[in-house]
Amino acid sequence: MLITSLNNDKIKSITKLYQKKYRDQEQKFIVEGDHLVNEAYKSNNLLEVYALEGTSYYFDNIDIIYVTKEVMKKLSDQVSSTDII
Repeated sequence: MLITSLNNDKIKSITKLYQKKYRDQEQKFIVEGDHLVNEAYKSNNLLEVYALEGTSYYFDNIDIIYVTKEVMKKLSDQVSSTDII
C-alpha cells in the first residue's frame, strides 16, 4: 500500500500521537529510525510500519505501509528525515 495524500485518515491519526493525550488515549506511541523500530519489533510492541517508498523492509506479521517523501516528512518529528517510523 502506498499513501500519497497528506490528508489521509491514517496519517492524521498517526500525527496526533505526538500529543501526550492521544498517546494515553490510544495507548500507542511512535518510534522513528531503523534502530528503534527494530527494538520495538523485538519487544513485540510494533503494530505497523510506515516506510519511505523505494525502501524495502520486512517484519513478520507486521503491516508495512509505504509513503511518499512529503508524507514521511509530515509523520517525522526528526530534523533530518528518516526512512521508517
